[in-house]
Amino acid sequence: MFQHLDNKLFELINQKWVNPNFDFLMIYFSQVKNWYLFYTILVVVIFFKRRNDTWRWLIVAYLNMFLIYEINNQIVKKIFQQLRPCDDTNLISKIRLLVDHCPDNFGFTSMQSSINFGFIFFLYFTNSKILSKYMLFFIFMYVIAISYSQIYIGVHYPKDVLGGAVLGSFVSFITARLYLLNFKTK
Repeated sequence: MFQHLDNKLFELINQKWVNPNFDFLMIYFSQVKNWYLFYTILVVVIFFKRRNDTWRWLIVAYLNMFLIYEINNQIVKKIFQQLRPCDDTNLISKIRLLVDHCPDNFGFTSMQSSINFGFIFFLYFTNSKILSKYMLFFIFMYVIAISYSQIYIGVHYPKDVLGGAVLGSFVSFITARLYLLNFKTK
């Protein structure tokens, strides 16, 4: 039943809830190189807000993302071995694949979703007192757009993205708790 709901939601997002005017925007959000400016600005803001412990925070944030990457790539993807929609021979003729090729690894969980949600939740858990609620809302919406784009362009099922969000958030919650227990923060 869950697989049927996942397929139906994928079909809605990838084939029905589409607008050719948004195709470019969804492709833009899906490409890692387009996140560099956003995250650079975010790190600069953190630098000015945190001051003295910025480097320690950045190192732990990087280690958090590395941990999420390794758990996702070395454990989760190998256990579930879930094909992507663009690799499914039953779906390939029906989907709107908006990128040149289908990524060559398993889909569950979405690496982009897990890394982005992981970073944002680590940021939230460790900096919620120094960042405005509007800034946090904007950042969260940006990450949702990145994750949604993965379904829209045809490379992930909704459960892949949701699973990535849960994995990244959970690992970040633990990492942030350890960070806050071991380092004095503002």
